[in-house]
Amino acid sequence: MALISCPACSREVSSMAPTCPGCGHPIAPPLREAPPQRIVVQQPRSGAGGVLGCLFLLLLLAGGAWLFFGTDLGKQLLGAGRQLTDQQRIVGKWQGNMDSMEFLSNGDLVVYAALRTNKGTWKMTGDQEMQLDLPGIFYGRIKGDVKYELDGDTLKLTPVDGANVTLEYHREK
Repeated sequence: MALISCPACSREVSSMAPTCPGCGHPIAPPLREAPPQRIVVQQPRSGAGGVLGCLFLLLLLAGGAWLFFGTDLGKQLLGAGRQLTDQQRIVGKWQGNMDSMEFLSNGDLVVYAALRTNKGTWKMTGDQEMQLDLPGIFYGRIKGDVKYELDGDTLKLTPVDGANVTLEYHREK
């Protein structure tokens, strides 16, 4: 900061003073205001990249859902902690020496034999017992209780009435 003479009254004044303290004459040039700054904000462009990314993500999710829910691996993973009931384990098609049986989840039973296909019903009746109701080979109905034994993919059926016959079936893959 330097001392200068006021141009109007010749008094010594600071060069930084806006006006002379004696006469009020302006000393320092007025500060100019800086021009307003322009702020430019760029917004992301929407376009094909965003749409394709969303479609890719949906396709990836759909593939994952199919893998998890629609394949045997997914079904095994989903059912890993769940215990199946015997009724759920019996549902399906079983192959025997002379015929095959298909146990349906709605209680229907289909027996595929060499001479004809019989349709009947089945239901669980007690501890490892079920009741079968089928048309007879020539006439009438065959209705009886059987004991069943499940061992992996093997199903053994033994009549409860004392007949010493056990029929063995293996799950069809």
